[in-house]
Amino acid sequence: YGSELQITRRWLSAKFFFLIFFCLVWDGFLVVWFGIALASKIWMMAAFATGHALIGLFLTYYTIAGFLNRTRVGVSHSQIAVRHGPLPWWGNKHLETSDIAQLYCKETITRSRGTTNASFSLHAMMRSGGEQKLLADLDSSEQALYFEQEIERYLGIKNVPVRGEMAR
Repeated sequence: YGSELQITRRWLSAKFFFLIFFCLVWDGFLVVWFGIALASKIWMMAAFATGHALIGLFLTYYTIAGFLNRTRVGVSHSQIAVRHGPLPWWGNKHLETSDIAQLYCKETITRSRGTTNASFSLHAMMRSGGEQKLLADLDSSEQALYFEQEIERYLGIKNVPVRGEMAR
């Protein structure tokens, strides 16, 4: 990066251990399904499972990325670079620091089947009035605030409240 401040975050969390099991069952079932469909030359049966196979491929790739990938945030006085790897993933960013007015964190609550989950993200309020999401799916409010505070400290950005930001 050639940056002066580097923060690295591993993606690995408990959910990826569950996803290994889930992907093995999902993908294994589909291998058997396609084997039967193709051996029996039942093309509609194979066509029906194609969407499920695509979902399985994505989940398998996501799970492997969860074990291998890291997010690296590099900050210099002129730019912020967010990179995910080693497996390719979307969300890489390059921002000029002169375009950033403020950094802030958001909390997103999702509810499903009686379970409540929270995820956290880091955003940049741009001088133009827009916003850019820098990091998503952070595991804790502490992790999100750490990124915000370290980058603001390094860039000399004074923290001011932003409408819609996570409570501290």
